[in-house]
Amino acid sequence: MTTIVNTIDIAKLLGLVGEEGLKVEEQAAFHKIAGGDSGRVIYIAKTQKVTRVDLSGFEIKHPGIKQISSTEAKELKLGRVRGQVDFTRDEKTVVGAFKAALRMVKNGAEGRGARRSRARKPAVTLTGQPAAAQ
Repeated sequence: MTTIVNTIDIAKLLGLVGEEGLKVEEQAAFHKIAGGDSGRVIYIAKTQKVTRVDLSGFEIKHPGIKQISSTEAKELKLGRVRGQVDFTRDEKTVVGAFKAALRMVKNGAEGRGARRSRARKPAVTLTGQPAAAQ
C-alpha cells in the first residue's frame, strides 16, 4: 500500500481551478471539474487536506501522476479514471501534476503525452456520402 506523505490544502487546489477559469461542481464526496464536452473530468476529494485527485476520461504523462489501466479502474470501481495525482511526491511535483491536468481539461486538446479514445468517423467517398450508403 502506498503511504501518503503529502497533502495539499483544498483552498490552494480550488484557487488553481479558478485561475484556469474552470467551474467547480459540488458533489457528495468530490469537487468535480469538467471542461465542457471533452469528457475530461478531474475529481478532488472533499477534504480540508486533499490526498486524492482522480483524472477521468484522459491520460497524461507526468511524474506526479500515477497511471491507472482500464482493468485496474474496473477492479477498483473507478469507472473512467485513468490516473491519480501521486501524493507521495513532493508538493511542487503534486501541484505541477494538478496544473497539467487542469490545462488538459481546460483545453480539451490532444496535448503531448495525453491520450483519449475517439469514435471513428465513418468512411466517406468523394461524393461526400457515407461509403455504406452507396
